[in-house]
Amino acid sequence: MVVEGFAGLVSIRITMLRLDWIFLLASAWFFVSRIDAAEGGGPVPPVPAGALVGGPAVVASTSAVWKDTRTLAAGSSVTVTLATNHWTVRWVPPGRFIMGSPVDEANRDKDEEQHEVEFSRGFFMAETECTQAQWEAVMPKNPSHGKSPDQAVNQVNWKEAQDYCRALTERHRAQGIIPTGWEWDLPTEAQWEYACRAGTTGAFAGDLSSLAWIESNSEGKAHAVKTRQPNAWGLHDLHGNAWEWCRDWYGDYSTNALKDPSGPSAGSFRCYRGGSRIYGARRARSAIRGAMTPEMRGDYLGFRPVLLPPR
Repeated sequence: MVVEGFAGLVSIRITMLRLDWIFLLASAWFFVSRIDAAEGGGPVPPVPAGALVGGPAVVASTSAVWKDTRTLAAGSSVTVTLATNHWTVRWVPPGRFIMGSPVDEANRDKDEEQHEVEFSRGFFMAETECTQAQWEAVMPKNPSHGKSPDQAVNQVNWKEAQDYCRALTERHRAQGIIPTGWEWDLPTEAQWEYACRAGTTGAFAGDLSSLAWIESNSEGKAHAVKTRQPNAWGLHDLHGNAWEWCRDWYGDYSTNALKDPSGPSAGSFRCYRGGSRIYGARRARSAIRGAMTPEMRGDYLGFRPVLLPPR
């Protein structure tokens, strides 16, 4: 476990594109794999880092997208907008994966015991860490050190990240932009790692130097989001750039297989994942876990929300 001591939208302007014949052909090509994932029928197959799965990068944002996500392939995107501000989310399909790290993974920690996790439903994850522009579109004050609209918001504690997610949900519902039951939240540790791995099983979701801003290439400076390569599901900066809060209390992993886990029911520390620009490869691994009290803040600590379907 990593324990740090440093202190320191919005509606879904879902782009109204028509589903043309190109999308239909791509959908047919991926039909079998999508149905397997949607029904939880097996693990998501490994995919090469940086290669989007599931046809076009942008999916039409008709009501069908929200009513039947089985039509979506892994990595399909929808853009969420309020006024001039927008958010792109990527579809993370149902499926199974092995969470944690193998005992022979270099630099692993003891709290990364491997276990199987199954997701009975998919979810959307923000393509990037929450930017300062996205934060300012919802919240009254930007607490970040080093103001820049296209950089990850920082100096946000766990409660404030949750407040942001609630505000997004309320505004979207008030505008009738997301259906009843859909909501923004922080990802669980399991959701975060599943999305980060995107079908991979190694220490990283691809070539780390291409995926991440870390100590060896960042020069200690903050960088704009989406300036490194995405993982296989189109998600940027899950390795490096800024640590990301997760919803869970920190605790030991189960040794049993789990379905839709949400972590311990209580604790003293909240989890965060992914590494940052001032740490090296060891702390950017897919399985690395960090934990701090929910009141803590940091220049290298942010978050990315997920958009969850009805239970």
